[in-house]
Amino acid sequence: MTSVTFWFFGPPEEKHVHKLHSMQTVADALQAISTKFKPALIPHQCEVKFKKQPVDLNTPFRLLNIPAGSKLEIIKRDTPGNYAKYLPAAGATARPSRAATAESAFVTSQLPASATTVGAGAGATVPPAPQAAAPAGSSSPNSQPQQPAPETQQPRAEAIAAPPAAAEPPQP
Repeated sequence: MTSVTFWFFGPPEEKHVHKLHSMQTVADALQAISTKFKPALIPHQCEVKFKKQPVDLNTPFRLLNIPAGSKLEIIKRDTPGNYAKYLPAAGATARPSRAATAESAFVTSQLPASATTVGAGAGATVPPAPQAAAPAGSSSPNSQPQQPAPETQQPRAEAIAAPPAAAEPPQP
């Protein structure tokens, strides 16, 4: 059996020592110890941290690599009803400033066209996306004729294979 100290830093600050078996989960220990705190804690609204890192509650204690006698911190999670502190103050706007919008537009306008292709490296080609074939007799009045995908740009073989031409050596 291993003893661990559970600290709750919320008002009021309390600590309780609990003994764990090696295969007992932290969720089971939290369930057992939650009634000892005043006011009692609701286990599914709590998060347990060790050295400021979250602890997996469903893993057996012996697999968590937490030494005996450690201090585990209990932190209450924000519940859906406790979101008022994240709302902007009255009269505040959520839109970005004009300077921020203009700056982001300037940055994206300076990017080369090849930088906007996701997943393609320098000189890589991106295959066209497969298109689903419609049944032969079905056409809707709003459908437009399908256009073939534009050809992708192939890398130039001479730019890849041949080294740059050497300049003429200076003549004496």
